Amino acid sequence: MKDIIAAVKWIESVIQIQSSSVMYNITWNDLSRCSKNIIPPTAKLSQSSGYKLQSLNQLTDFTNFNLILRDGSKECQEDPFLLAAATPCLQKSKERPQLGLMILCTNSKAWNGFTSGIDLFKHEILHSLGFGTFIPSKAEQRSPPSTVLSQRVGVNKFVKQDVHYMDFASEALKHARDYFGCSKMVGINADDEQKMHLDEYIFGNELMTPILSKGNNYFTKISASILENTFTGDKQWYKTNSFIVDQQTRSYWYGRNAGCEFLTQSCYEFGNKKSKSALSFPAFPFCTETNLKATVSGHKQDLCLGNGTEKVQLMTFCHMQSKTYDTTSITLNDMFPQTFKSKPLVYGSVNGYRGCPIISVSASTAEHCITY
Repeated sequence: MKDIIAAVKWIESVIQIQSSSVMYNITWNDLSRCSKNIIPPTAKLSQSSGYKLQSLNQLTDFTNFNLILRDGSKECQEDPFLLAAATPCLQKSKERPQLGLMILCTNSKAWNGFTSGIDLFKHEILHSLGFGTFIPSKAEQRSPPSTVLSQRVGVNKFVKQDVHYMDFASEALKHARDYFGCSKMVGINADDEQKMHLDEYIFGNELMTPILSKGNNYFTKISASILENTFTGDKQWYKTNSFIVDQQTRSYWYGRNAGCEFLTQSCYEFGNKKSKSALSFPAFPFCTETNLKATVSGHKQDLCLGNGTEKVQLMTFCHMQSKTYDTTSITLNDMFPQTFKSKPLVYGSVNGYRGCPIISVSASTAEHCITY
């Protein structure tokens, strides 16, 4: 529970919630539709602590948002990799949700070795507020239409890539265009047609992608803008702390200044285009075939990163694995047959990165380096 409480405190410091203008008479029936097995402690965002829910009077302070925790035994059995999930629970008229429901898979084996618990609960609380889980009407902010891109992923191999875009993202698009250095960016890429998450392939270690990195996951201006614009009616539901969000955005590095090619091309095309650069990892955060050859031969390479004020030098190599749960992933054998023609099937990354070869970090030393 320490991670949940830490996440609640962080949410309180970052997000200001609008008071409801309508007083609701919340009934046990309302709660039963959210959760049949309410378990203590229930985190209440106004006080960062837990209490056992005994009276509905505790849920009549409409200046706050109440989060209900439930043992998700059924959902957890259906998905052995599920750790937690959350959704808005009681949203009426044009008012913000009054309650959120989070199910917990406390006995899941997936917790073993998992080190990003605080970020996980930040992520899920944001879903309970409505991020990616509140569906707009036709009259409200909707995403650009979905499309299909044809991408080259090997010497003579092409795939069709479905592209979907997040709702409530018109302001976020302005920040993303500036961050990626692509004024032609059409929308904020969603991970799938449900539009709950940012696209893992495009946004990497942003907090609201579906896969949390083992390191830091950042709540940037992109996600903050989506949350701030998630509302119906004339009143904004949420306001974020610009100082903290700016700090998070400055620390975020995945895909920074990568350009339009990074957003529209496959990692194979992007890597080939960047491969003539003198930089050690010109297709960052992906590996080129030259980088892969170095990894196959057992060599690590220097990678220097900077965000304008701080720089770090990393010893890196290319991640490779023998299997993937993403059936659409392309093998490195297909991408680079000359390098992997005599090797068993191998993939370049975990789910969400389309099998692309991702850079892995082995050690770090702070010194002079090139700013990407």
